[in-house]
Amino acid sequence: KDVSAGLITVSYDEKAKTITISDNGLGLDAEEIQKYINQIAFSGAEEFIQKYSDKDEKQQVIGHFGLGFYSAFMVADTVEIESLSYKEGSQPVRWSCDGSTKFEIKEGTRKDVGTDIILHVTDENKSYLSEQKLTELVKKYANFLPVEIKVKENTVNDQSPLWVKQPVDVSEDEYKEFYTKLYPM
Repeated sequence: KDVSAGLITVSYDEKAKTITISDNGLGLDAEEIQKYINQIAFSGAEEFIQKYSDKDEKQQVIGHFGLGFYSAFMVADTVEIESLSYKEGSQPVRWSCDGSTKFEIKEGTRKDVGTDIILHVTDENKSYLSEQKLTELVKKYANFLPVEIKVKENTVNDQSPLWVKQPVDVSEDEYKEFYTKLYPM
């Protein structure tokens, strides 16, 4: 499978109170979910919590492996992964967890290779269930990723920032436009 033209879509459902982040990447099989989500992500988060539980906030170091995934539980009370691996003969798999170290892996329903991460958003975080808020978050935290990110069918990130071009190939208008993207005020 050619994954050079990667795509991530972010969608939401106000009624169901879910945000779904989908990709068309390589997908995961049950063994990979067990390894990368259960063993690595949760062990990294658990280690972090134990190591810094008696420290004040200033001494806590964000960026430990696993916390990126585990941070989904800051806005969601349940997280699900639906995935289908590119590997021949793979079956779709569904993983779900309520934020504890308990999880469930069962047969999934995904038909195409790739992965969906479904956040079941808590009532206090329902403000994230809007196109405007999701677009704002993508632009703030993922604007220059080299993969297309769509929110409600609209591409919202810039996959070709100026710094990947030769200075001689950049016009004054492009410099101004880039500056305006970074500093809209």
